[in-house]
Amino acid sequence: MNEDLERLVRLETKLDVVLDNQSSFRISFEKHDDRLKRLENYRSWIVGISAAAGAVLTVVVSNIRQLLGGN
Repeated sequence: MNEDLERLVRLETKLDVVLDNQSSFRISFEKHDDRLKRLENYRSWIVGISAAAGAVLTVVVSNIRQLLGGN
């Protein structure tokens, strides 16, 4: 009976360690996820700004060509 109790205590201790590790991994994962979201949002803004700048530049160059008598 005493052996069973000791085994149970060891298992509970190990379970506590596993649960603590799981909590640490969850916190680490959430921080990692936040960093990735920020990077993805930054990239989206850069791509959007680049596309808008390209469109504006295309319109400006087209208008200049028309004013200069080009095709």
